[in-house]
Amino acid sequence: MTNTDWHGCIRWEGHLTRDELGVVCGQDVHFLPSDFTVDASAFRREGYGPVSEILLILEALEGRAAGASLLVAVSTRIIVETAKLRVLRALLGPVDITSIGDERDLARSDGGTNRVRTTLQAVAGVWGGADRVCVLPHNVLERGFEDADAARHALAVTRLLRFECGFRGMTDGLEGAEAVEIEEARIYNEIDVWKNRSGTLSDRLPRDRAWLAGPRRPQDEARVITGVNKYT
Repeated sequence: MTNTDWHGCIRWEGHLTRDELGVVCGQDVHFLPSDFTVDASAFRREGYGPVSEILLILEALEGRAAGASLLVAVSTRIIVETAKLRVLRALLGPVDITSIGDERDLARSDGGTNRVRTTLQAVAGVWGGADRVCVLPHNVLERGFEDADAARHALAVTRLLRFECGFRGMTDGLEGAEAVEIEEARIYNEIDVWKNRSGTLSDRLPRDRAWLAGPRRPQDEARVITGVNKYT
């Protein structure tokens, strides 16, 4: 697994043309591609969790992974999202993976904290070995994808990760990391268990939605949403 060629990108639907936004943000700006073999971010929007996302991707590809391109949503839960992307890469081989932040993590009217959240999502994408990391605008819930200042901030995140953090020259920098390997093993185990049982993936949906919205483990306390239900 390598991530030496990854680059950051932004999504743009604003009144400026892409060339004009390039002048505002800099000529190294990349934009989210519009065509993917599988838009797996839709699975997250429907409420599916990491294991279900992988199973749905495998089902959609039907064994035709070579040359495929995927858009995969990632949350601020860095360890599990990193493990999810690494498992996808291991199962599918040379596919093109673009990660994008999960809008579920963001809160309305909380731009400062959302800036941090979008950065954490980007870190998960880089650590997971995505080929592209698309950073959400921090105010996407209020302004969508048309705020040039938010786009400039998203681009700044990608530049920090690409040029200042040393990730770009790293090959599998998390190899041997115990927390990630434990999470990978859990995901592999759940995939194997599911393949050996009957039922449709929609049967997993209620449990997955509960996972996304609530505790990650039975011993966890209720999920804290910083600036929303705690630390306001």
